[in-house]
Amino acid sequence: GKGLQSLIGKQDGNQSVWVSVVANDELKKLLGSSDKTKDLADKLQSLSGGISLSDDIKLQVRLNTSDPKAARDFRQLLEAGKAIAGVIATTNEQVKDFGPLILDVLNAIKFSQDQGTVGIDLLIPAPLIDKGVTLVK
Repeated sequence: GKGLQSLIGKQDGNQSVWVSVVANDELKKLLGSSDKTKDLADKLQSLSGGISLSDDIKLQVRLNTSDPKAARDFRQLLEAGKAIAGVIATTNEQVKDFGPLILDVLNAIKFSQDQGTVGIDLLIPAPLIDKGVTLVK
């Protein structure tokens, strides 16, 4: 519909891959199935984002909600998830070799909020990509 056309029109044509999704009943049902997100399920209106691939990797995601409070709640939930992932990366024996790399990536994730929109931005510079490739070898 028109909501999706509007989202597509806002995408950056220079991105390697982009996606736009209007929050439908299935997505809202999925969010509603978790105690942590059930109060936010009806507040999510759309999701859009993209990845730009060059020497660096740049990820941009926007969650559009019905009001600033919902956006703040989503942002806080994302920040909590980032913190938990950081603890796991530094304490889990299964990922100990990748812990510093994971922390570098997590630290590069930036959250922002503008009214009812939550921004998630990540820039992974070429040296960090090289570090990850070296670890995998």
